[in-house]
Amino acid sequence: MTTFNTIDELLDILDKNPRLLEAVRAKILTEELIKLPHEFNEFKSEMTEFRKDTEKNFNRIDGRLDSLEGKVDSLEEKVEKNSVDINGLGDMFREEVKAQSSFRGTYAVDASRKDNREVAWLFAHKHGLRLIKTRQVPDDVLENWLANNVALIESLDLRDRAWRTFPGADLVAEVRDLQARPDSTPAYYIALEASYTVEKEDILKSTDHARIIRAVTGVDTYAVVAGVNMDDEMDAETLSRVHSEAERFIETDDPETAFWHRLHSADLRPSEPR
Repeated sequence: MTTFNTIDELLDILDKNPRLLEAVRAKILTEELIKLPHEFNEFKSEMTEFRKDTEKNFNRIDGRLDSLEGKVDSLEEKVEKNSVDINGLGDMFREEVKAQSSFRGTYAVDASRKDNREVAWLFAHKHGLRLIKTRQVPDDVLENWLANNVALIESLDLRDRAWRTFPGADLVAEVRDLQARPDSTPAYYIALEASYTVEKEDILKSTDHARIIRAVTGVDTYAVVAGVNMDDEMDAETLSRVHSEAERFIETDDPETAFWHRLHSADLRPSEPR
């Protein structure tokens, strides 16, 4: 029988007797702890395989990303090309809108000239008139008014542009009593500018022209803008100078304000061919 007196002697005996060492280990350690080294080796082997598989997957992902980058570059080139085409289409669209606006503006002027008596009636009661007649002032008369009253008109401190726009005004109409002589002094004038969409320039032209006529003739003159709608980008200050109610416009009696004679799209259609 093997005996020992110290721990060192026990360890020496176990080192020399493997079977005894294994019997002592089995007695002291649980079955799970005994299996642990083997299981660790298996786990290590599995992790090695997992790492290899992961590297393969990452390599495949890298390849797909490279392919995707190539497709994105190709798409960007197509987008840039199409962007040029779209910009070109936008320019064409803007040109078409501008052409249509000018086209409709021409009919707006024509409609407002035909409708000038309706506009004139709005101010007749202020001048005690029950029946009226209107007549358009020719462009050459407007030019003569400018030529013969340069100093007076300059004193109004209007825009320089007014000298160019006045002779080509859309409509300047003189209004008289229906039974008045053609050469009698008009009861009042109308200075009208027409556009499909009334813009700031239309308002400025009508008020400039009205001030010129009032200064030259000494006769009341009403600034009028005719159109289907107002420019939705017009600044608030300019918009505040436009009245859609005749009574309010007359009461204001401000040379910087204009009356909006609202037209309807149906009124701007070209005449039917005969």
